[in-house]
Amino acid sequence: MIHVGVVDDDALVRRVLTTLLNTQDDISVTWAATDGDEALNHLNSSNQPDVEAVLLDIQMPHIDGITLATIISTEFPQTATLILTTFTDRQLVNKALAVGVNGFIAKEDSIESIAGAIRQAVEGLSLIHISEPTRLLSIS
Repeated sequence: MIHVGVVDDDALVRRVLTTLLNTQDDISVTWAATDGDEALNHLNSSNQPDVEAVLLDIQMPHIDGITLATIISTEFPQTATLILTTFTDRQLVNKALAVGVNGFIAKEDSIESIAGAIRQAVEGLSLIHISEPTRLLSIS
């Protein structure tokens, strides 16, 4: 079972992602957070199981997704990070990958694509999935 954290300031996105990811046989959303501060509290909590992957929105209050990804890759290097966003600007993709993000996926993607990206990231693959919902581009 792959344990996942979801970080997004949009309550609807958090609920929908949690519900849909929990329909996958091998993925379980362990926690959902509204921002980077709350996500770090979850990651540092001894009351919750470790997560193998965290899905991050890029624009959030307090700590944005890129900054949070940097912290996670430093403090929790065993945890894969995937940016899940509607912002598909190439510069943001490059910045995210430069700080160690394992993947960059669009919120418009199907749940099957998002789940597949989580599986690949946990296995150590880096990927970008921006504009074509049926195609993942492996970059490592």
